[in-house]
Amino acid sequence: MTKIIFVSFEPGTRGHHIARVVAALPHVYWYSHTDNGVHPWNLASAKDTTIRQRKQFHNHFDRIVPLGKLPPTWDYVHRFFPKEDEYYNNIFFPKFNELTQGIGQSLIYCSHSLPATLRNYFPDSKILNIVESADVTVDKYTSTTAHFPGYVRAAEIVPEDNSWLQYSKRLSFLKKDYTIADLWAWENYYRFYEKDMAEKYRAYLLEKYEKKIEQRRLPVNNVLQIRMQPDWRSIKDFLLD
Repeated sequence: MTKIIFVSFEPGTRGHHIARVVAALPHVYWYSHTDNGVHPWNLASAKDTTIRQRKQFHNHFDRIVPLGKLPPTWDYVHRFFPKEDEYYNNIFFPKFNELTQGIGQSLIYCSHSLPATLRNYFPDSKILNIVESADVTVDKYTSTTAHFPGYVRAAEIVPEDNSWLQYSKRLSFLKKDYTIADLWAWENYYRFYEKDMAEKYRAYLLEKYEKKIEQRRLPVNNVLQIRMQPDWRSIKDFLLD
């Protein structure tokens, strides 16, 4: 299987920025495409992208290769596929192996899965683990990820009759372009996000990420723990070792 370098991070903590820098290394594959930028440093190309997330956060990119679009790690699609093992064994690995034929470089993958989870499914991968405090994480989340689209089609792997897809479509009839924050509000209060929910939303996010960041700090083999502003030399040395 093609080698993978993971950037494991909580939403908003500059994972895609760090992944773009790593993709500039000669042994790392870049997903060259007009939607991503021909080169990883082509951030100005975001003005012409069709990727909705990239219009709001220019470092974002999709895993586009000549044969198609690589499947995401489970954390991105867990609503569509509740059983993690089944997703990796029946969907991810067959699709990944099909689409990576002929790619000789290491692939960079962004993931919100914890390093221990990634190590379980990808034993030979190298993992960059971004760790920040819950306060910093939530501050970044509420200014970036909370505004990302709540409706995701994932047509490459999600069938039209998928139950979560059908639920998402029904919500989009109620509000066209609803966001991640809207989705949280609807699931908790049966109305879309409004400014008077800000304190409750922040409290929810803090509780969630305080627990997850504790797990993120646990030692895992072949993982380099870094910050949002990392020591680039240590990253290069880790990846080339």
